Amino acid sequence: MSICVPEQFVNELYERFRITDEEELAGTYALVLGTLRTSQGGKKYVQVEDLGLFTLR
Repeated sequence: MSICVPEQFVNELYERFRITDEEELAGTYALVLGTLRTSQGGKKYVQVEDLGLFTLR
């Protein structure tokens, strides 16, 4: 499953979790509350709509 983070949340997400590079997210566990969707290609994803409903470990 993929997690889509809209551009409007990227800077806040980096600051909140002290991320300096997107590669730091590789292998990270994420908890996201949202609507599970399926792309046209069949891939499942959740789009972050509120950073209050998103956390990393």
